[in-house]
Amino acid sequence: MKSFDFTSMLPRELREEFVASAELERERLAHMATCTLPRCAPCRRIGCSAPTCHELATSDGLCPHHFAARIEHDRRAEIHGLIVAAMPPLFTDVRLSDAWLRRLVGARAIQAATTAARSGWAVIEAARSGAGKTSLAAAMVIERGRPGLVWTTARQVASAGAYSRLGEEPALLIACRRASLLVIDEFGTEADRFGASVADVLFDRFDDARDTWLTTPLTEAQMSARYGAGLTRRLGEVAEAIRPGAA
Repeated sequence: MKSFDFTSMLPRELREEFVASAELERERLAHMATCTLPRCAPCRRIGCSAPTCHELATSDGLCPHHFAARIEHDRRAEIHGLIVAAMPPLFTDVRLSDAWLRRLVGARAIQAATTAARSGWAVIEAARSGAGKTSLAAAMVIERGRPGLVWTTARQVASAGAYSRLGEEPALLIACRRASLLVIDEFGTEADRFGASVADVLFDRFDDARDTWLTTPLTEAQMSARYGAGLTRRLGEVAEAIRPGAA
């Protein structure tokens, strides 16, 4: 039985193009069968584009070593971007000297915040929404200066840990561990099942003695129930307790 030549159904121009492409592919395959060159375009053995590298390319024109190096460079750039991105624009003009902030949080909270802004740990605690926790933290950042700052929320940290790829630490968590100053807003509002990621970051920062500020609606007892007595005890040992609105 004769095989059906489907090219006979094609327009003449397409048929000629198809025949020419098929011939080129036959020539390429015949060449590959005998080629011994270390680099050869027809065989798709292409040299790495990195200067002075003599390895063969496997991904995006790079050898495995330089491809991995580029991935690491991009990852470092992402981490650096998180560190320099800093605080939300809404709070960049808040100052500890603002009269409205003093009226909102009270003179005692302003005094404690001024002390904590110089260095160390701080927990800004108020159960009521709108009590000025985030505004006070932002004013402390302005007072201290923003180099090396990472400002994030507990929900963002928890989500980064929960949805990370297996064996790969998310850039946000790396940035949180490396930042000179870490501010975690709304500590304790993340989903219970993902809270371990937040606690792990804090324990690492305890060990590295890196300044960290938290805003939270939780009381000390609620923190203990949620994160365990160990974390709460260490916060009590190192952190300045700031309570907006407290008499």
